[in-house]
Amino acid sequence: MRKRPRKIAFVLKDYTEAQRDELLRLIADGMTKTRACELLQIPKEIVGYWISADDDFNERYRRARTEQSHSLADEILEIADAPASSMDAVHHAKLRVEARKWLIGKWTPRLYGEKVHQDHTHTVGVVLLPALDTEQQVLKTTLKQIAEANGE
Repeated sequence: MRKRPRKIAFVLKDYTEAQRDELLRLIADGMTKTRACELLQIPKEIVGYWISADDDFNERYRRARTEQSHSLADEILEIADAPASSMDAVHHAKLRVEARKWLIGKWTPRLYGEKVHQDHTHTVGVVLLPALDTEQQVLKTTLKQIAEANGE
């Protein structure tokens, strides 16, 4: 039986838990990870390390990303409900909505993706016929006619 490698406890260096919480809050509010890292002056590589090395942070990050999709869905409604004063404003709003729809469809496809269900079924089977009953009258008559035609 193989033993699992022992998990080493994650130690946070150079940053505080409050900074990590703020990063996750910004992401959950709809900000991209890149923009949140720039705002908090945390390198993206450090955040990537936290995600891969700290299981607790990884789980919290996944929840923040799901909340990010919900925030973007709320933004879509706000953009769609806002009045537009010109056709340029309408096209700009449409572009903003489509970009957000595309992102949340890719980020959280189970929640916001296009629901395409394809079902490919193919039935393969064998039809079993009953054994021939040579005692049947129709069969006997047919066999007799074949024998007479062959001159037997």
